[in-house]
Parts: sequence; structure tokens; C-alpha cells
Amino acid sequence: MKNKEVSNDINWCFLLTSYSWKMNLEADALPSLLGSPSSSSGQQYFDPFPEASSTLIVAPPFAGKTYFVKQLLESQELYFKTPVTKVVVVNCDERVKFYELELQSHTTRPLPEVVQFTWDTFDSGSLNKGDVVLVDDLQVITPRLRELITALTHHCFLGHLFVICHGVLGTRMYELLSYVHRVCLFTSSTAVVRLGLYIVQHFYVDVELKEFLKRVLGVCERQQEILLLEINNLPCNVQPYHVALSHLTRLKNHEEGSYAMAYSYPSKSQLYARLARERHVVRVTPRLLDALPKPEYLLEGSFVILLSSTDVKELRDAAAVAPDSQGDATKSANGSNGQHEECIEEKNEWNEAVAELERRLEDYVVPGKWHAAKNLLKEILQNTDICILQNKKEMMLESRESTRVSILDFVMNAIRREGPNELKLRGDSREYRLYRLYSSSLL
Repeated sequence: MKNKEVSNDINWCFLLTSYSWKMNLEADALPSLLGSPSSSSGQQYFDPFPEASSTLIVAPPFAGKTYFVKQLLESQELYFKTPVTKVVVVNCDERVKFYELELQSHTTRPLPEVVQFTWDTFDSGSLNKGDVVLVDDLQVITPRLRELITALTHHCFLGHLFVICHGVLGTRMYELLSYVHRVCLFTSSTAVVRLGLYIVQHFYVDVELKEFLKRVLGVCERQQEILLLEINNLPCNVQPYHVALSHLTRLKNHEEGSYAMAYSYPSKSQLYARLARERHVVRVTPRLLDALPKPEYLLEGSFVILLSSTDVKELRDAAAVAPDSQGDATKSANGSNGQHEECIEEKNEWNEAVAELERRLEDYVVPGKWHAAKNLLKEILQNTDICILQNKKEMMLESRESTRVSILDFVMNAIRREGPNELKLRGDSREYRLYRLYSSSLL
């Protein structure tokens, strides 16, 4: 028998989080979707950096923009459909050079060749199909850059084009938003978060989608995660089902548990749900459960993406988890770890928390709903059964750790209009159980 060749394909496991996550958390069993990103159907569920497309990476200096691209290339089988053999770097500042790539122990593909140029030495005629191009530290938009983004990326069928700059709003770089397909937002920067809010408000028309993306942006800001947002359709017939991705660098973190997050278009959520029902159930290890986001960060329409690894096992083949271990895993997933975060007691801290919550509401709630949002916040703050936690972002009922929820998410859900694709009885579903508890306490 001939030896099988090593495959470059990665099997992904998509975990439905809109209701199945919370439903099965205690049993440590989650519905999943298994697929290969090399197929067109699998690629639609998770497609970070497609061919013949471009991504604008925005963040202040020294935020790790170039290092982020380095991480993607070193673990390219996780992020690129076809193998990357050559990386072309255009250094806008000739004093700065790209990192030297390092071979990772888990990678199944060889490191690509890296060639570096300045604009004076760069020749677009030397680009070949599949090349990944990086324009680093862009300062000025030139006709050559416009040609590279609008024509060569597609006509040369590049592996991908990355453009790195420091800012967009209030600068000439704003023009790039009309050209690129996706924007990569480093939400640790407040200026970048404002850019994200601007994009959500002005680049999308659907009200339901706008509200969803505002909540996604808020979740990523609270976790200081990089958000990849699609603003223009890809130049191909097969479009992805997700409008945004996050936690991409965590996908290569094999020591603590590999995962990423995908956020679907409202009209595509049912496709994820249908595939979840068609596939078998998996069991995940306590280590991975501890690494995953807390349930309150898992918005409706968001999906956890896992690698098929030792952390993800088929239920029928996995050994039974000991009761103590399973209990520890459930606690870790809920973020308790046996310790309860203290409620705010000091007057100064309380005033700071109130001011911070009001500021966040003004940032994320449309002006027409400020009155309703602030009235609801006032009722929450005056309710003696509700504890505002020290992080000034979450609350819980009567010091019960299992009832921790994001204040902003609760208010946004309470005041938003029902979307056209939402069921009338969705408010009675299991996913809103905690919200119903708070509603009962407030009424």
C-alpha cells in the first residue's frame, strides 16, 4: 500500500452558540459542523483571507499590525485556502524591514519566500498568481497603489493583499474604504473603535445588521480582540456566510486551546443551524472550555470555530469526564473559578461606573434611543437586587455568579426592534433565560 501524502487541509468544527452552547454547556456536549475549508461549502463558513481580495489593517503605531501579518503567514494553513509560497513586501518607509518568518511546530506547510522592496524598486509586473502582497506603513495614496488594489489583486489573482496604515478617519486614507474588501480593526485603540462605529453606521443599510455589528464591536472591545469586518463583496461567485471574524490569532494557540469566532449575516444564521443539526455531537476538553469566551460574550448569530484536535473529541469515542473535572470545566466556562467578583460599594467607584456606562450607551446606541436606554439603565442602577460588578461592564442578580451578563448587551437587546427574520416567541427561548430573570426583577 502506498503511503498517503500529507494533506494541507484543516478540518474545522463550527459550534453553534446562539442557543445550543448554553443549552448543552453543563453536559459539556455541543452540536458541531465539520467541514474542510478547501471545499467551496466549507470555505463559506470560515474564510479569513480569500484569494484575489484585499484587507486594510488599521491601528496606531506599535500596535502589532505587521506582527499580526507575520503570525498569519507562519500558520498559513489556518488562514489561507491555498499554500502561500511567496510574500512580496513593499516597505513605504525604507528604514523598516519585515520580520523574519519562523517555522512553527504545528504547521503543515513550508515557510514562504519573503522578498522586500520600496516603491522605487517594486515592479508590479513581477507579481504571480498566488503571491501575498503586503504594503507596510502606508503614508500616501498613489496611482500605483490604486492600481495594485483595484486591478492587480484581482487580475493577477494574488493570494491576498494587505495594506497597513495608522488611521483612516480625518485623513486621505479614507479613500481606501472604497477599494478594499475587508477592514481589520485593532479594538484596543479607541480611535479604531470609533472608525468601526463609523463603518457600521455608514456602510450598511440593514437596521438589524447594524445593531448586531455594534454589539460585536462592543464584545471585541471588551476583550481587546482584533475584528475583521467585511465592507465590500469579494470578487468571486462564492460569498462567505459571515460578515465578521475575530479571535483569529487564538486559532494558532495550541497550548491553551485553539478557537476563533465567526459572526454570520442575519439571513445566513439558519445555514449554520441546519448544518449543526446534520452533523454529530462532539465533546470538548475542560482546558478548551476554560479558554473559550464566557457565554455572555457569545451573541446570537456568533459561532465558535475550533480545530479538529485532541481538545475536540467525538462523544461516542471520548472517555467519560470525571464529575469533579466536568464541574471545574463548567465553572471555568462561566468564568467563576470559585471566586465572586465584588460589587461596587464605594461612592466614587459608583459614580465612575455610572459615568462610564452612560458614555458607552451614547457610543453604541443610536441617538433616537438614548432616552429609552438611559431610563432602563437608571432602573437597573436603582434596583437593590442587581449588583454592578467592579469591571463596570457587567451585573449579576443577588450575588449569583451564574447570572452575570453584560449591561450593555442587556440594554441593547431590551430596546432594539425585532428583526424581520426573528421569531415572535424567541424571547421565550432558552438563550434569553438570564434576560427574563432581569426583566422580572425590574418589573
